[in-house]
Amino acid sequence: VEPKLSKIGVKVPQFSFNRLPGCDCILGVEMMSVGELACFGYTKEEAYLKSLLSVGYRLPQQKILLSIGSIRYKKEFQDSVIKLAETGYQLYATTGTADYYRSFGIPIKTLAWHSDLFNEKIHQWGIEMIINVSMLDRLKMVSDVKKTPGYELRRLAIEKNIPLMTDIKNSRLLVNSLVKLKTGEISIKLQPEIDCQSDTQIWRIPLLFDPHVHIREPGYTYKETWQSGSRAAVSG
Repeated sequence: VEPKLSKIGVKVPQFSFNRLPGCDCILGVEMMSVGELACFGYTKEEAYLKSLLSVGYRLPQQKILLSIGSIRYKKEFQDSVIKLAETGYQLYATTGTADYYRSFGIPIKTLAWHSDLFNEKIHQWGIEMIINVSMLDRLKMVSDVKKTPGYELRRLAIEKNIPLMTDIKNSRLLVNSLVKLKTGEISIKLQPEIDCQSDTQIWRIPLLFDPHVHIREPGYTYKETWQSGSRAAVSG
């Protein structure tokens, strides 16, 4: 039987790819974060969104660009795309991704990879988040070719300060969280009972005072005595 938890904590990493020109932000087993931050919530989705906001993410309000590499990842992410569309998000995607999801009747607008206006359209359309999940097997085959279209898209997100997701599991959790936030199932407002916690306890004991703050070098005639110093401490 699973224990009933009163709160859940989620820790997310923080990165500084914007300080590393040309660096690809695809994550692997190497430690690449420059810090971590955890937040609490009544659900994992609530705690996850709070943590993302705490490390500087801006949550998308309406417009999301998708670029999902392999068919396996496209299938895995299909339910999430349907949820986004049903919740009212405006979806944009690169050519292959848009064709795949449009075949299932999902409304999505195409942004061609090789368009000369690719970068300008991302800015013009007001894209608020980019979800780019690479086809890692293909990347291994062309590892000597650094500047793939996916790489260019990820670097564009970093340089233009557009929130970016590159992991399929995190992207699914993000979508579930955004949908629950938009439908009012969760809240990310400050909740002191879980957001402002400390393991420090303060005990107030009557008549316990510290007279040494009032007394220096007791015994000297020009200094206070223990009696006068104690009276001053008690009176505050």
